[in-house]
Amino acid sequence: MQSFIFFAKTLLFFFISLNAVAQVTLPVPKPAAVFGSYLAGYGCRYTFTGSCNFAITPSSPLVAQEKNETGRLIDSINSQYGAAHVGGQFNDLNYLPKLGAYAYAYGIPPQINNPDPSKYTGQTGTMMDANIWSVARYRYNGSSPNQLSLRAALDTEIHLPEDNPLLGHSLMRIGVFTSNDYNYSIDGICPIGGFTGCSTNSTNLGNLSVSLSSTDRWILEILYDVLPGQEFYVGAMLDANVCCNGVVNSSRTMTMQFSDTTNLELLSVAGAPINAVDEPPTVLLAAIGLILLISIRKKSSKASPGRPPGQLAASCGTVRRMWAYALLAAKPAQEVGTA
Repeated sequence: MQSFIFFAKTLLFFFISLNAVAQVTLPVPKPAAVFGSYLAGYGCRYTFTGSCNFAITPSSPLVAQEKNETGRLIDSINSQYGAAHVGGQFNDLNYLPKLGAYAYAYGIPPQINNPDPSKYTGQTGTMMDANIWSVARYRYNGSSPNQLSLRAALDTEIHLPEDNPLLGHSLMRIGVFTSNDYNYSIDGICPIGGFTGCSTNSTNLGNLSVSLSSTDRWILEILYDVLPGQEFYVGAMLDANVCCNGVVNSSRTMTMQFSDTTNLELLSVAGAPINAVDEPPTVLLAAIGLILLISIRKKSSKASPGRPPGQLAASCGTVRRMWAYALLAAKPAQEVGTA
């Protein structure tokens, strides 16, 4: 009996210790690209050329949301204006992210080239806008200068009313830049397209963009020189914008590729968001401990069929107390000792 209690207490101590370690030893995130998104829906006002402009009013408010994550991102909205979805995933094999965007808008298409201004007033349509971007940081560890190539491919499928290219598009933008003080939480995608006015002190090594207004495939390529030990950033952005009962589908189709990754080291991006980490399965640990204790108790009972009833009750009481201790250990640390 004494040996069983000693063994059971030792086992319980092991699970409590394992639980404590699980609560304080969270996984350290490895370097990866940072992702951000902006999704929006709003009213649409037609122009004489049949294009669709913003029409944000009290009766047609802006519906929008933003999101930032490290390593991957999935976001979507469904509203009275339509639907917008984006997704991004970092590829450990080629050291680069893959982006996707999709937008569908409700509404009646405008009458193209109609000279009557009354046909282009009011809010007779809707527009949806899906944007996703990424930033990754690298170091070139080669022993001699080298020229690298960054290729990006976009496959998009677009269905627009009246075949009017002004009613929707998919935009792909890529950029390579260096910076000593880039911080994602401050500058986001500002340096990606070589924009001016960024708070970071960056040097543009190359940036390209293309906007597709019909179903098509397009490839962009940036050539840039790197020195041994030089750090640089790669940024990418994908947009799907549509109005008036149209669809722009670039949901799984923007991919990128380095010409050579042999001497590239992936680094963390300053200001990268910290993703939520799931709590350790402490109750599961406690349950496993209880199951093992009960199993040991049953084996011990079979081995000693003549055990007095009082001794059996005392053993069951010990198991119940251990279960209570296990539940206390499984309780989140911030709740222990609070009212």
